[in-house]
Amino acid sequence: MSSDEIAEFIFQINRFSGVPGILFFIGFLLKKKGNIRIVFYVLLASLLADTAIHYYTKYVYPNSHLIGTIWVITDYFLVSWMFLKLLAHKKKIILILLSVFAVGSTISMVFFFSLTESNTFIKSYPSVVFTYLSIIAFIEILKVGPTNKLIEYPIFWIITAIFLFSSITLLKNLFQYYLIFDLQVSKDLYLYVWFFGVGFNMIKNLLFFYAFILVWKGNPDYISLPKNVTS
Repeated sequence: MSSDEIAEFIFQINRFSGVPGILFFIGFLLKKKGNIRIVFYVLLASLLADTAIHYYTKYVYPNSHLIGTIWVITDYFLVSWMFLKLLAHKKKIILILLSVFAVGSTISMVFFFSLTESNTFIKSYPSVVFTYLSIIAFIEILKVGPTNKLIEYPIFWIITAIFLFSSITLLKNLFQYYLIFDLQVSKDLYLYVWFFGVGFNMIKNLLFFYAFILVWKGNPDYISLPKNVTS
């Protein structure tokens, strides 16, 4: 198989890696509200974006930056919504970070990057913010629950998924331009970097699926005590 064929094969696996979680949620958790529903929206948005990328690059335009930008913006607002519910005491900070993203994204698209270019700000800023918020969420989880029962916390696995994906994506984005323009690595070599990022996206989707299973088994999808939870 050529490198392009391998990349397409991996892309298709990644594209459908969220389907098990989506189907499980529809089949068993459809009446659930709260944080787990937001995670479902994240998975659904990712599937729709990857499907749109598949057809857009095949029939409309050779690169996927436009669809990718739309997906990152959508994902940022969805995940921020979840963090607002999980970390109510950090609401002000989260809203400020969200406002910075909205303003920064607008400025970057109007003055620095076209919609068909890779937007460095839009790709990197969410990774920094979600890595930071994930660490705060981990601290809150450790305050609330015994460490020997972390594996029973759906939110622990959801935050772990977000942390892993965000931190790895951040590293990949930081080195992307260096690898391509400074080191001028070959396309085949850069594919390994791309595979690494895609691999962690699949891990993220599978961890979300596992969190769904834990919720289905009766475990709560929040950090704080029930009286502090908002639907």
